[in-house]
Amino acid sequence: MRISLRFVFATMLGLLLASGQVWSAAAKEQKNEYPNATRKEPKLDMSSGNQKDLNKALELVNNNQYDEAMPLLQKVLDDSKASKYARALALEAKAQAESGKQDDASAVKDFRAAYDLDALPFPRWDLIGQKRARQVGGKLLVRPIGGAFPVLASRGCPEFCTYCPHRILAGHRERSVASIIEELEYLCDSHPNPYVIFRDPLFTQDRARCFALADEIVARGLKLRFECETRLDRLDESLLRSLHRAGLRAMSFGVESLDPATLKKAGRRPIPPEHQRAILSFCRSLGIKTAAFYVFGFLQDSWDSIAQTIDYAIQLGSTFAQFKILTPYPGTPLWKQMSHLVYEKNWEEFDGFTPTFSHPNLTTREMKFLLGAAYARFYVRPTFVANLLGIQSAPIRQVLRKLDTRVFAHQSQREIEAVSRAVSC
Repeated sequence: MRISLRFVFATMLGLLLASGQVWSAAAKEQKNEYPNATRKEPKLDMSSGNQKDLNKALELVNNNQYDEAMPLLQKVLDDSKASKYARALALEAKAQAESGKQDDASAVKDFRAAYDLDALPFPRWDLIGQKRARQVGGKLLVRPIGGAFPVLASRGCPEFCTYCPHRILAGHRERSVASIIEELEYLCDSHPNPYVIFRDPLFTQDRARCFALADEIVARGLKLRFECETRLDRLDESLLRSLHRAGLRAMSFGVESLDPATLKKAGRRPIPPEHQRAILSFCRSLGIKTAAFYVFGFLQDSWDSIAQTIDYAIQLGSTFAQFKILTPYPGTPLWKQMSHLVYEKNWEEFDGFTPTFSHPNLTTREMKFLLGAAYARFYVRPTFVANLLGIQSAPIRQVLRKLDTRVFAHQSQREIEAVSRAVSC
């Protein structure tokens, strides 16, 4: 039976709409973290006085120059035109500066990096929603309708990626297993069968601690499902089995770029592709959904290197993928390296999807086009649906891969019509 491309695209569109909750959930989650994000704020001009003062103050605080930073931070706080985001950054930096002035800067940093997270009170989960409002799910849904419960088992990140803002103001520190279990017990009592999102940037950093947490969840009979973010080189089959038995149903991880040299220059340790494939294959066998993160626009990137990364993302076979454009955030090592290339003056454009700097090898239009092509090539193909539904039958997947070839050929034709070249290796 011949299957037309029109039929393939119509089927894909319907399935993509059905599975669109993944992205709507991410958008809702961002709105929950920044509840006023949808309100119209005055446009933020980074060349304006308060933004220049804030940038300079953050750099001074990062360098332990607290006395010089304090007047600039206070100036931002006194500015009625400063955005809520700028004021929040200024307040956090001011608190760090005030602490730094009270004691030796290195001692303060050690204290901030190691303060006792177990001493913090739990969120009032019993005040949130109805007990059964968050249990509705379905075959195509990773997270239940109505959202999930964010839990922090640690704060900060132990890695040193130059583009990541996690390490700007504080180091990595962890809660005890006993503290995490106590919160999960309280959450399960308040909301039976909850779906938990561990918001740690690297959940499985401590392998023994993860085993202990998983064993305790099982031992106490806690009925929950959860997802986490981690690095693939911090996973193995034994740990995945243990976490899955405790309720792990989805995880996300960074691949970022296919080129090891590019990753090393960005302070990120490369992970062998064969290990990545092995871990994802085992996740599929357990029914664990996966989401891979990729970044376009490293200074070493070119059209061809990004095309190779897109091709690898498809071959790797994660359930979902997120593609973003490299964004230099103030306070990060990357900002110090690339600030002279940044042309964008509006903070609101620093969203990970908008080019903000002059790239040596790619135009702004090319970076935007490659970002759109990545999403089209990853999601508009039959094997994406197979991955989403967990279809492992070899004959079926062979047929779907042949259909992929037809879809990719059509996409290449459209790309050539748009920009005179295809996004392919």
